[in-house]
Amino acid sequence: MLNRFKELMDTYGSKEVGMADLHVIQASGLVSFENTGISRSNKDCLLCVITCHELLRFKNELLACQFDSYEKYEQFIVASGFDLKKDNKSEEDYVSHKSEDRFYEIGCYIKENGHIEIDSEDIKLQETFNVYLRVQH
Repeated sequence: MLNRFKELMDTYGSKEVGMADLHVIQASGLVSFENTGISRSNKDCLLCVITCHELLRFKNELLACQFDSYEKYEQFIVASGFDLKKDNKSEEDYVSHKSEDRFYEIGCYIKENGHIEIDSEDIKLQETFNVYLRVQH
């Protein structure tokens, strides 16, 4: 799923798209889009935000959870099904999990008492991207 979402982002992200492209994006079954109603200057395009709700849900749950051990944190990451692997370069007090292509990354600090601390800045999931929908007159 992460790879497919990244493919969509690489193909369509920050580009002008037509309705046919938007249907292809939606047909992936991974995303929804929101028309913000904001027009792009000097163009007849509307800004649309494409959101991968599974990534957004995972990020929100991760930030809301309190893990009292690294093992519970690790179980949560594995249970997500996103195939994020522990980085071999992790340190004793800071551990990161990354996708195979290293595009997605989650990091956490392990406190002295074993509890896990997660900062939103250490979560790089890119759960949204923008497209510009061409308006037909």
